Amino acid sequence: MDNLRILLKIFRKEETYYLLNPDNTK
Repeated sequence: MDNLRILLKIFRKEETYYLLNPDNTK
């Protein structure tokens, strides 16, 4: 279950990054 936690962490990081930088949209 550690992998899931890591993935969640990465997802959270990306989410925060996009929230802080709305200009960066895929």
